[in-house]
Amino acid sequence: LKFESKNSSEDRSRKYFGYDIFKRDPSVFQASQVGAVDPNYLIGPGDELIVMLWGETQFRQVLSVDKEGFIFIPEIGQVFVNGLSLSLLETKLFRVLSQSYASLNPYNKKPTTFFDVSLGNLRPLRIQVLGEVVQPGSYTVSPSTTLFSSLYYFNGPTELGSLREIRLIRAGE
Repeated sequence: LKFESKNSSEDRSRKYFGYDIFKRDPSVFQASQVGAVDPNYLIGPGDELIVMLWGETQFRQVLSVDKEGFIFIPEIGQVFVNGLSLSLLETKLFRVLSQSYASLNPYNKKPTTFFDVSLGNLRPLRIQVLGEVVQPGSYTVSPSTTLFSSLYYFNGPTELGSLREIRLIRAGE
């Protein structure tokens, strides 16, 4: 069976549902800068790390990852952190700091110095947008930007594109 409209001009004036939502300001849909960071986020040049020790030893430093992937901890030296996840970063810095601050991990005793590392300002991410989108190209977005919220930066897919099939491709996969 084939159904046809009696008024074909009425069909042409209809708009597809959902495509106009992406015509709004991307900052309205942007994730908050405050809050949890993706556990798979990898440390890289331009990121800021906040390292704190408290208890017997007091220490708070905001450290920037340089373009070679190192941070410089005063009185300790350079530490390579590029490509580490937050949990691996914490493990590595605990090991490095324990060598200089014995009260952080004393042998057969309770620690009297405690340690924490968190992320400060994060480097922006560069994404390339291809396919049936309103404004294809390269965009700089916050690392907290989700795949869905990134659609607002380039005004979403065109009517030839799909709202159901959107792909994130990393390293060819």
